[in-house]
Amino acid sequence: MKIILLNDSDKFLELSSQLLPATKKMKVQNGFKKFGLFFGLAVVSVFIPVLHFVLVPAFLIASLVSFFYGYKVESQISNPKPCTCLLCSRELVLPLLIGANRRLNCSACTAQYRIEG
Repeated sequence: MKIILLNDSDKFLELSSQLLPATKKMKVQNGFKKFGLFFGLAVVSVFIPVLHFVLVPAFLIASLVSFFYGYKVESQISNPKPCTCLLCSRELVLPLLIGANRRLNCSACTAQYRIEG
């Protein structure tokens, strides 16, 4: 698997990890995690006196939308190991699940990377 810096394609990281298709179980779990977050916010916002008329429907709609976005992940990284960013040399943590765009950002310097498998 190769992680390429977007603004300079000559710089890349070569990792021993592989990109595998995500299993249906992982997709559903990821979708329900995202759904549960917004559904929990909808339940909590019931107790806010005036704003709950807007917040509860908004969070319920967001929970459904986030489930489908969570389910859309396509790939999983086998054995994701931390590596260092090419620009700031800080730890770049690889996510377990990757979406269709296969991009990731460094949390310290916001350098953008593309993952190719």
